Amino acid sequence: MNSWYKLHHPEIFQGTLTEKNYFEGWYFKIVDNESENVLAFIPTIAINKNSNIYMSFIQIFDGINLDVFIVEYPIETFKSSRSKFEIKIGPNYFSTNRIKLNIEREDIKIFGTLNFKNLTPLPKSFLFPGAMGIFTYLPFMETYHGIISMNHKINGKLIYQDTELNFKESSKGYIEKDWGKGFPKAWIWMQSNHFFENQRSFMLSIAKIPYLGINFIGFLCFVWDREKFYKFTTYSRANLKSLRATKKRVGIIIENSKNILIINAHAGDAAILKAPTLGLMTSRDEESMSAIIKLRLYRKTQDQALKLIFDDTGFNSGLEVMNPQDLK
Repeated sequence: MNSWYKLHHPEIFQGTLTEKNYFEGWYFKIVDNESENVLAFIPTIAINKNSNIYMSFIQIFDGINLDVFIVEYPIETFKSSRSKFEIKIGPNYFSTNRIKLNIEREDIKIFGTLNFKNLTPLPKSFLFPGAMGIFTYLPFMETYHGIISMNHKINGKLIYQDTELNFKESSKGYIEKDWGKGFPKAWIWMQSNHFFENQRSFMLSIAKIPYLGINFIGFLCFVWDREKFYKFTTYSRANLKSLRATKKRVGIIIENSKNILIINAHAGDAAILKAPTLGLMTSRDEESMSAIIKLRLYRKTQDQALKLIFDDTGFNSGLEVMNPQDLK
């Protein structure tokens, strides 16, 4: 399948297993209908030819118990479809609509199938084939980012550490991905689709981005609110008006030509996940899946006043803050 097709389908495997320094990982967030089980499954490949590292693994994050497991498989067991998002790592299967897990090790056991429906992908066009918009077409970016579904329903069962977990119709999921050479040196990432308004989801990513010898602060922010999308991004000329951040608290004001979004996030308990640098999983990423995110979205009026669209709070939220002092 040619590279043009891949650019317009960022959910599928973007790389090859012959890359010099490369990683690609998909992030599946899974929350049951009672919010008693908050899990993330992160199937990943990581390659560094100089170190003769060829890794294929699944990182599992239990956001309630703060357990992190990394289950490795031979790189030869990684298989991907060339025309749609389907990958296999060992006996495990991941796609847009389903995951099947078959993991048994002394410290971790997970078996079962989860089905996804009513997915909420971002709107696409020729100029904006994915979350990164026109930046999708730029070569040599350190990291590329894609959003597969802002919100969807989950149905199925998992056996997790000998306990049966039931995911009914009101269970929720979120899927995104990253690929490239490695994560940036400084970033903030947050996400929630558990607001008081059921048909609402939010994600934001701010990073210090190196490109062709320069560094700039780039950001992506999307709000899905009852079938309507609001976009605040560097490439759409949105403005990051205010940023205050520590490892535990983040306050942001961001605006586009029509709207202003005020964000306040407070981290919950966190765990350490592995993150890529030049294809090596040697970096560390502290993530909370019990953060609280408060959003206020306003519409600008013709008389320069602001009209409140919604004021809501997200729970079971993901939050990562890495070197926030470098984002100023």
